[in-house]
Amino acid sequence: MTMHAPSAAPTAAGGLPIPPLRTSVPLLGSLYTAQYVGVGFIYFGLVAILRRQGIELAQLAAFQLIGAVWALKFLWAPLVDAVGRTRTGHYRNWILVVQPLLALSVLALLLIREPATQLGALGLIIGAYAFLSATQDIAADALAVRIVDARHRGVANGLAGAGSWLGNILGGGLVVVMYDAIGWTAAVVTLTVLTLLPLVLVLRFAEPLPRGAGVLPRSASSHPHSAGAPAGFAGAAHGLRASVRAMRSLFAQSGCRFWALAAMPAFLCGVTAAYGLLTVALVDAGWSLTAIGVLMGIVLGFPAIAASLGSGWLLARFGRRTMILATGIAAAAATLGLLPLMGGDGSRLAVVAGVCLYVAAMAAASTVVYTVNMDYSRVESAGVDFTLLASTAILFSYVSGALMTWLAGSLGYVLVTVIASGLALLGTGLAALHAQRHGVRAFAAEERAH
Repeated sequence: MTMHAPSAAPTAAGGLPIPPLRTSVPLLGSLYTAQYVGVGFIYFGLVAILRRQGIELAQLAAFQLIGAVWALKFLWAPLVDAVGRTRTGHYRNWILVVQPLLALSVLALLLIREPATQLGALGLIIGAYAFLSATQDIAADALAVRIVDARHRGVANGLAGAGSWLGNILGGGLVVVMYDAIGWTAAVVTLTVLTLLPLVLVLRFAEPLPRGAGVLPRSASSHPHSAGAPAGFAGAAHGLRASVRAMRSLFAQSGCRFWALAAMPAFLCGVTAAYGLLTVALVDAGWSLTAIGVLMGIVLGFPAIAASLGSGWLLARFGRRTMILATGIAAAAATLGLLPLMGGDGSRLAVVAGVCLYVAAMAAASTVVYTVNMDYSRVESAGVDFTLLASTAILFSYVSGALMTWLAGSLGYVLVTVIASGLALLGTGLAALHAQRHGVRAFAAEERAH
């Protein structure tokens, strides 16, 4: 990735100084990677383990819905925006608290000796992990909004996507292979260590801060926070009220309501709908846990990382609408490329090729979605804005994924895959319509400022 060093220090929309990419790239990359190490193992590797141990598809669908906690993270995003600011940082402070707790929740998996017979306890631990990882994600996303300017938003979101897939390589691939070879304890301890790795970079990072405390929506940002802003508990309450106002004003931006409630959910659900079927279809096709771990957690990570980074770079060259059309159509076609796997009669080579193409298209499309989300996120309320938009997408993605898994039990994998391809085309049309009507207001404004 090319590092840029402009003669004048760049600033974000809110006037914050932007750290150089050589600082922000390793920091954000490590945060997203560590966060998704556990996600990759729990939501993909563990699904394969449970399916191998005889858990029914209906139970797995319910199990996957635990991840819908992520869709509710907007409920406590105002708290993350309003509380935790000191002279040494704000979102950085949240990460320094949550990251060790995240590692402890992974370590708690050592209490589970037989996953298939301890689903209740397993669900509680995974629920705690989902809550903590969602909180870390609020802080990491808000930090990204603050330290990345409009020109590099595609790059930043490509990096986030690449980090998540690298986490899947480690957690959903290598750790699953390790579990299959040397057991549960070694796998869980390895996950715990990997989750803690970003702390060194976070401790060394100097977070740029707006003046004063708390957050305010853009309409109120002309009033300095330092002028009469209350402190202590009163300051936290003031910040929470400001965050709630920011949530309401977010959708007043041009096209934001259509994007958040129609175009984005339809687009993202369509391109990701078949993903939740991959692991169970591979198990039912007779693949071993090791083979599934290598494919889902290792092999797939490389095209996904390349597609995430490439999509981020292409966004700066061709714009949002062109990339929505390109990635959405590619995802719809690639979904149909999964039919050899879903039909149960494809060769290993055809299955691997089809799954790699599908995941690459999905990763590229997701990068575009979260770049537009960042366009609508304001520096003054970064945690609330980005989280509320992302929560909408996550809610529909988890629900549609669980629904597809449930439907596969009655309709079969093949028909559900065809339905998913049609959903991808529908979502692409809506997202392209949004881009044509509304463009990228925040990006254009910042470009004029430079």
